[in-house]
Amino acid sequence: MKVVNEILGKLDDIHVKLVLNPVETSWEKHGEIAIKFLISDTDGETVEEDIIFVDDFQHNKRYGEMNARAKEIADVVEEYMLTRKRGDSGETVSTTDDEK
Repeated sequence: MKVVNEILGKLDDIHVKLVLNPVETSWEKHGEIAIKFLISDTDGETVEEDIIFVDDFQHNKRYGEMNARAKEIADVVEEYMLTRKRGDSGETVSTTDDEK
């Protein structure tokens, strides 16, 4: 909920849908989250655009970093939404332990 609260605190014209990924993971690799933008295409079908994927966000070993990471994620989502409003094209952002 920390990420949801951060996003809702930055953007007042956004709705959030939480979806559980039913895939079983291991103790070492779990807790990832993905933020997606959902939009209806001209045929009325829902299209997903990936905004950000965060590895180990909800993992206990990263618990102490959760507030700061939630703010960083909200900043990325806010920039993505502003970019969409301007009509610019943006790229998906990924933060994994391998990139740090």
